[in-house]
Amino acid sequence: GDDTIRRGFSRILRFYYRRFLKYEKAVRKDKDIEDLHRMRVASRRIRAVIYLFRPQLRDSRVKDLDRVMRRATQQLGEVRDLDVLLEKLAQYGEEQKKDAQSDLEVLASFWAQRREKTRKDLTDYLDGSKFRKLREEFQAFFKSFPKESGDISQTEFHPEKRIRHVVPSMVWKAYEEVRGFETVIKDAPNETFHALRIEAKHLRYALEMFSEVLGEEADELTNRVVALQEHLGTLQDSEVTAELLKAFLDDPGKKWKGQVTPSVQKTLKSYRRHLEKIQRHQKWSFDEVWGPVSGEDFRKRLSDILSRL
Repeated sequence: GDDTIRRGFSRILRFYYRRFLKYEKAVRKDKDIEDLHRMRVASRRIRAVIYLFRPQLRDSRVKDLDRVMRRATQQLGEVRDLDVLLEKLAQYGEEQKKDAQSDLEVLASFWAQRREKTRKDLTDYLDGSKFRKLREEFQAFFKSFPKESGDISQTEFHPEKRIRHVVPSMVWKAYEEVRGFETVIKDAPNETFHALRIEAKHLRYALEMFSEVLGEEADELTNRVVALQEHLGTLQDSEVTAELLKAFLDDPGKKWKGQVTPSVQKTLKSYRRHLEKIQRHQKWSFDEVWGPVSGEDFRKRLSDILSRL
């Protein structure tokens, strides 16, 4: 909490960057899909750190770091999204009869083939100049940044602010972005729920990022935000899967068209109805996770925690 803004930013960013690189070798080997998941999460947290701190910093390089990390997040995400599709499909298949399981294998094979392509694209990216540039930019940044000064607040008569001076406004700003949805969330389209999920993720990352400063009291609030984010994640996953499933049924392509028999069509349409049912349930039960975050109790407790910093 006594770190200056710049040193605190550098320390937090370095922590997540090391975690990001930690999984590179494992991702290349592709033995466990969770390694890729963890590397992607680390890339997202790096971008969240930049998102939260940028208003407090005067350095164009921070924007450049976000740009190169955004590309990494996208490359990892394309493979991860297909891992999730295949994982959810396998879970659904376990509950079906053998004939239906055989039909679902057609879709599983189609998505697995797409994963192989995106997997190759990811490997090419990790071996290429863009990922090398990412590493060079981050290394150069860490080498110079902590030694420099230049917070917005710093002048001859105003010393650099400390992390604890700005954490309250950072966290509360992230909460404001979430709470702002209360006027539009009722009967909102899926796109609005997806936008809320992104802001909930920013709030979660802010709470977790500054947990050392906020103390254990904030853990319960973080858990509420996690529940909201995961609820919205299930809604988003089911929506995206249903859309991709429809696209496959409408146009499976020459290679797969012959395999989409009437039986396969029937089974996949049944899976799509299952996904639509999940979407309806997530919307119907949304208040169970929304109220604990948007309500007065959360605001009072968060305000109390922040006011003591």
